[in-house]
Amino acid sequence: MNRKISEADIYRSTLKGIYHQGYKSTTMRAIAADIGIEAATIYNYVDSKEQLLETLLFEIADKFLEGVIHIDESSYAPLDKIKQFVALNINLSRSYPYQVSLLVNEWRHLKSNKQEKFLAHRKAYEDIVAKIIQEAIDCGDLRDVHVDILKNTILSAVRWLFSWLPENKEKINPVEMEKHILELILNGISK
Repeated sequence: MNRKISEADIYRSTLKGIYHQGYKSTTMRAIAADIGIEAATIYNYVDSKEQLLETLLFEIADKFLEGVIHIDESSYAPLDKIKQFVALNINLSRSYPYQVSLLVNEWRHLKSNKQEKFLAHRKAYEDIVAKIIQEAIDCGDLRDVHVDILKNTILSAVRWLFSWLPENKEKINPVEMEKHILELILNGISK
């Protein structure tokens, strides 16, 4: 049953298991069986299931934070920064749906010190988003609505994508998806 594997095989299997069954129900034994090795072999690559979650979660969290930092530091106008932010979320959700699901559903399973680190990371990300939104309000591009309401509305408008995209990725053009989501965010749903 043992065969040559890579760390990437373990992470891929872990993501698939967590996405479909949740963190608690995904066992090292199930991960090993999925890639055709003995469970003990996994421990040659990683220390624990917690380490797998932590590595995968912070990897995608870093991609989001780095992306929004680049957007914030760009010379784009505030409204264009919001459009770029939506595009970032669509692109990362499209490219890494299983990892994005960790940000939404599984971060609570981190150990408390790592959970605190993650929450600080998420706050930094959300603070930048709020700053960009406030800039768009200040220059008159957006209505003067409470920044947290706008921030959470925009985040909610893109947060669900990870759960829909794996089965529907090929059904919709990503550029069209971005256009429709931006239209809804910026213009609402009224005719």
